[in-house]
Amino acid sequence: MDPKKHSNIGVWLFQQLLENSVKCQQPEYAQTARYLFNKWLRYQHAYDFSCKNIGFWEYFRKWLPSFLYDVMAGYGIRLFPFFRLTVILLFFITSANYLFWPHFGMSKAMPVDRLGSWVMSFYYSIVTMTTLGYGDITPNTTAGMFAASLEALAGLLWLSLLASIVVKRVLK
Repeated sequence: MDPKKHSNIGVWLFQQLLENSVKCQQPEYAQTARYLFNKWLRYQHAYDFSCKNIGFWEYFRKWLPSFLYDVMAGYGIRLFPFFRLTVILLFFITSANYLFWPHFGMSKAMPVDRLGSWVMSFYYSIVTMTTLGYGDITPNTTAGMFAASLEALAGLLWLSLLASIVVKRVLK
């Protein structure tokens, strides 16, 4: 079935599957149906836009959050997209910390030989992203403080996605 031409059929089909799986108390099918329903609903928005039923901004307002939630967290149903996001986010933040470590003016309460290593960069990334902030490594330059702030905000977004997934899996 071509999602661009038959999105209304896909939306209806997966909505029916979702209702049936809930009635029959089959949670594993309900999650799959919920995921596919959300995905086909995004196709429906694209179809409505192509048929001029909705304007560009309404389409974009509906499509973008749905797309991002699917890619980053699998609509809170699939775990692989969230795992992939976690690995990519940690890789890029740890790499940035490692590469720009001297520019951030990091001061530390530990031996100098460990400063600026990949392990220290990873440790600092985890502590900052989870907003633990032990204070054993701190940036002293404006660039370092700005980077730490962005890292903490990214960590809060990541933690909110994690909380969303946990709540969705526990309550459904």
